[in-house]
Amino acid sequence: MSHVGCPLRVAILCEFESVNGGERSLLAMLDALQVGVDPVVFAPPAGRLADELAKRRLTHQVFNVRDADGRRRPSTELLAELAMLINRHRPDLVHANSLAMARLTGELPSQPGLHRTAHLRDIVKLSNAAVRAINGNDRVIAVSQATADFHQAQGVDPTRLTVLHNGVVLDEFRPCRSRAERDGLRTRCGWRHEDFVVMSVGQIGMRKGLDVLIEAAGPLLRDDPRMRLWLVGERYSQKAEAVEFEQRLVRRQDEIGATAQVDWTGYRSDVSELMRGADLLVHAARQEPFGRVLLEAAATGMPIIATAAGGTRELLTAGESALIVPVGDVDSLRGAIARCRDDAALRERLGVAARRRVEQEFSIDSQAPKLLRLWQATVAGESS
Repeated sequence: MSHVGCPLRVAILCEFESVNGGERSLLAMLDALQVGVDPVVFAPPAGRLADELAKRRLTHQVFNVRDADGRRRPSTELLAELAMLINRHRPDLVHANSLAMARLTGELPSQPGLHRTAHLRDIVKLSNAAVRAINGNDRVIAVSQATADFHQAQGVDPTRLTVLHNGVVLDEFRPCRSRAERDGLRTRCGWRHEDFVVMSVGQIGMRKGLDVLIEAAGPLLRDDPRMRLWLVGERYSQKAEAVEFEQRLVRRQDEIGATAQVDWTGYRSDVSELMRGADLLVHAARQEPFGRVLLEAAATGMPIIATAAGGTRELLTAGESALIVPVGDVDSLRGAIARCRDDAALRERLGVAARRRVEQEFSIDSQAPKLLRLWQATVAGESS
């Protein structure tokens, strides 16, 4: 256990081996809290997250939620292993980095000195059993007010709920410093000076609304040879419906006649550079608790079109720092893309306002200390 003046020993539970929004947010927080926190990350043994932990020389304790066949292990088995690992590492606090892990930490048997916090990074319907388990945590952190309101309506204890927005590293996600830098980035990506490059970043899945984006952008791409659409991300789910959804997207772009101008890039580790070089980010999500990609794009000064979903409007102001369109509205999205393509002054204004907003409210240097104070207060037994 830590003593006064020593870093807080925090065990952090991560379910997946991938590095998506929740993991990127966690890593950014830990990078900013190097002095105040001594973390040990319970995570799968290999994969991109393990690589990032090794790069940072963070303590990585192998903890696999799934068996060798990819099936989730029984909760009783996971809880027994988790209790053993907690006893071995003796953390001051155990933190769940996702909703699924919040259920697990909330089900740990109570014992003196065991403090539990959890992040809610999703807006999904929960069973009564899941709500009871989540309420077993001392504190529950929602990444947006929209997320908090949704889960409180499902029965998550409001006295345990705190809203803490994610933060972004402003030096990593920043605007280009010169025209030469931007031209170099575009050349590296194979983009011509006259190309208008639209990006979408995120997992390939129904929630991200890529089907709506392809319907909206497809005719514009087909009719304007300057336009390119870069779809950055990959499909993680192996479920039949997820595979079919991706295949349907590819078939639809072929039917529209836009295939030659759509690039499926898969996972990219250079998203900040791509954002600095591209012309527009479009986020057509059907649901979005507090989109990490929106935070990062805003920090680069990138013009953004997003849907009015979840916590998006806590980050972006319609008409000021982004164009906001209704969820699932193909015509509105197509019109917004065309408007941004044809109006360079609008793109400049949106990008400058978005960067200013992030600088004022969502830098990692302003957000990370809030998480540390919450952890410290939890260990100290303070209610808030």
